Amino acid sequence: MIFIFNPLHFKQTYNFFKLKELPQVQHKEFVEVLPGDLSITRNSKLEIHVVEPEPEVEHKFFYKIEKNWREEKLLNHKKIFNNLDFSFSYFIKTPFAVSDTFDIIVYELPIIEDLQIRYEFPEYTGLKPEIQNNAGGNIKALIGTKVTMNIVANNPIERAEVFFSNGDYNEMYRLGRSSFRSEFKIEDNGTYHFGLEDILENKSRKITRSITAIMDRKPEIKITSPGRDTLLTQNMLLPLSIFASDDYGLRKIKLHYFINHDEEIIVSIMNTISSNTITYDYVFDLNKNFMIPGDKVTYWVEVSDNSPQKQTAYSQKYTARFPSIEEIYKEIEKEEKEKSDILEKTLKSSEELQKEFEEKRREMMKKDEISWEDKKEIEKLLNKQDNLNEDVEKVAEDFNELMKKLENNNALSQETIEKMKKIQELMEEISNDDLQEALKKMQEKLENIDPEELKKAMKDFKFSMEDFSEKLEQTLQLLEDIKKEQSLQKALEIAEEMEDMQNELNKKTEESSESNEKLAEQQEQISEKLDNLTEQMKKAAELMDEKKDSEILEDMEKMQEMMEQDSLSSDLEESMENLEAGKMEEAQESQQQASKKMKKMRMQLQNMQQSMCSGMNIDAAEILEKTIQRLLIFSQYHETASGNYSNDPFLILPDEISIFESIDLTIKELYEMPMIILVIGPKFMYDANFTFSSFRELFQYISDAKTAKIKTYLHDIQKGINLMIYDLMQANNNMQQGGGSGGMQSMMQALQQMGQQQMMMNMMTQQMMMQLSENGKMTSEMRRQAQKLASDEQRLAENLKRMLQSNPEAQKQTSALNKIIEDLESIAHDLKRGRLDQELIDKQQRILSRLLDAQRSIHKREFSKKRKAETSEIDDWDLPEEIKLKFDKMRKKALLQEDYKDLPQEYQELIQEYLKLLNEKYDEE
Repeated sequence: MIFIFNPLHFKQTYNFFKLKELPQVQHKEFVEVLPGDLSITRNSKLEIHVVEPEPEVEHKFFYKIEKNWREEKLLNHKKIFNNLDFSFSYFIKTPFAVSDTFDIIVYELPIIEDLQIRYEFPEYTGLKPEIQNNAGGNIKALIGTKVTMNIVANNPIERAEVFFSNGDYNEMYRLGRSSFRSEFKIEDNGTYHFGLEDILENKSRKITRSITAIMDRKPEIKITSPGRDTLLTQNMLLPLSIFASDDYGLRKIKLHYFINHDEEIIVSIMNTISSNTITYDYVFDLNKNFMIPGDKVTYWVEVSDNSPQKQTAYSQKYTARFPSIEEIYKEIEKEEKEKSDILEKTLKSSEELQKEFEEKRREMMKKDEISWEDKKEIEKLLNKQDNLNEDVEKVAEDFNELMKKLENNNALSQETIEKMKKIQELMEEISNDDLQEALKKMQEKLENIDPEELKKAMKDFKFSMEDFSEKLEQTLQLLEDIKKEQSLQKALEIAEEMEDMQNELNKKTEESSESNEKLAEQQEQISEKLDNLTEQMKKAAELMDEKKDSEILEDMEKMQEMMEQDSLSSDLEESMENLEAGKMEEAQESQQQASKKMKKMRMQLQNMQQSMCSGMNIDAAEILEKTIQRLLIFSQYHETASGNYSNDPFLILPDEISIFESIDLTIKELYEMPMIILVIGPKFMYDANFTFSSFRELFQYISDAKTAKIKTYLHDIQKGINLMIYDLMQANNNMQQGGGSGGMQSMMQALQQMGQQQMMMNMMTQQMMMQLSENGKMTSEMRRQAQKLASDEQRLAENLKRMLQSNPEAQKQTSALNKIIEDLESIAHDLKRGRLDQELIDKQQRILSRLLDAQRSIHKREFSKKRKAETSEIDDWDLPEEIKLKFDKMRKKALLQEDYKDLPQEYQELIQEYLKLLNEKYDEE
């Protein structure tokens, strides 16, 4: 039946029954899995399942996270991850088959993993490009800066854009699978965000970042000095210190100003500036602008930066008022009084301190031991002297500032200015090196506590204190004496200013450039100026001495009479009345008359000033000649007394005391004319101190019944007297010729050369010192070098001595240069004897240091007239025997006639040359 109805099935069934055993089960050789490889977003649901799994066959799920494989048995032939947050590789395996290995890649939402920002600043800033790696994305830069952003995303990106808050957007340029670039220029503040879309069409979240556009700040400019409203000086120069800055660069600085209500004037100060910050000193010269007392100049400065916009800034406006000469002198006189008061107070303290010190010195003379209390008391006295030194040094510094004011205001004549400069130099000499050395020596003796040594040091210090007070007193007398010249100069300045004001008013009246009322006001100011001149003439007369200044007083009385007779005040009054009434022709006539009379007055005052200066020069020349005559006599007396000395010093002691007292009296008479100190200079004072010191040491030596050094002291006294004579002769010549034979320039050149020579010698000596330490003794070659060095050091000393004799500028540093000479001669002496040690090296270093100090000191002296370089060396020459004989005859003649000026000029010059040679000869000995 089966066969009939279904022959095919029948055949299969038949074949099955024909088999001897059951056939084996057939399994899949490959496991098909879905979804295979897949990229999905984090926290997505993932289902992995087997396609047409074999029933009742175990399927296992293998997956690898990082390096480790994991195994799970599949239920229902599938694996479900509800919130997948990691990537992995996987395959599915049965006992009979295995699938391929697939990767499931889990992606974040598109984000930027790395952001690099490059800033290219505007060219005018001069800034180099700046790169920020791993930037946060907030952009901050100067307006106009080009910004380049390079991004690297976490996922492969299909599309990247930048959206700006102003509505603009940039499509980013692709660099790689996940990297892009975009550029834009900063123009304003705002925000931006990136728009990323990955290959899964996932879009990035919106993260807003800021754009801060930095404005190019305006430049800043200030007038730091004077930095306030001020007064102009008479030289019409207003020094300005200008400070300007900008964040990136400056371009130009200009000065704006106007006088009273005139038109504004602009002056270019700097056109090119190479830095962001500048401090610039500029002298505002108003000499081309005519100004009268009371006029004001308003000024300010502007600066622009180097930006394309050329931003400009302005300083604060200041005014400078042109003062009257009375106002200027009032300020100067106030400062002068302050300085004089301090010096007077210091002098009084110095005199009191001398008394205290002398009492203590006398007390110590009676003691054999020094107690702790004695030491403390002496130290206290020394500290007081040190404080007085500092007070004087401070006044000298302040006086230098006052000198600048005097020069800037033309408040004194050039001759008076030169005198004031010399006074300032004398102030610096009050607390000089000798006083400092004496103070230091006293302090050292206190440390050693040797009673006898301390007593001697106290005696020496006593004379140093007396010298300090004497110089203080002389300076005060000079300041008081120079008030006469200053007072007369003030009257002259008032007269000149009054004449200038009247001439300007005449011009304005003729041109009718201002209203009649204003012209009348200016005429009234001139009338007040005349009253001030009259008052100043009275003050000047009160300062004059009836005997010494009788001629000046007589001239002043004549001028007062002339002023009354000429009726200048009436002319001014008439001019003012006519101006107010509008009668211009009548006013001009009165003004012309007034100008003529003012010119006459000004010329008379100029003549009086010149007469005063020439009169002082005549007086100075007379006292110099008188002093020279007397010192020539005392030189002869001392030479005779020295020649009479054999073994007993007491035989010549009365003569020496008489000579000492006579010289002392002569010098005191010389100093009675305060201005003489300005003529003779510091070298004479140094040589005079040396002479008196030698006398005192001689008397003390004889008092101690000692004789070994008597001839040395007599020799030093003779040397000192001759040096004083030579100094006075040279001072007299300098005064007559209007200056010395040397100059600042020549001294600078000479000191520089000496410094270079000394430096070379120092190096050679140090090299020899090293060789000596290695060898342990001097070789013959080293001895030869030492002899040559000794000659070189001695030659340097000789050059300095000549400089002291011939150069007035060098004589202002007599004390310092003499110390250098002493060290040079000491070194030469030691090297000749083959002595080489560290002490000698230290002396050489000290010489070099002092030479440099001397050069610096010259730099501080700012003379208004620069002098040309002159030759500083004087050739060596020997004195023929015949000239020596002529000198003796001439000196005897001078002593007999008591007036060496009666000798011919060539003989006078010969005396000076011989004395100079004596000086050099004594120095050599």
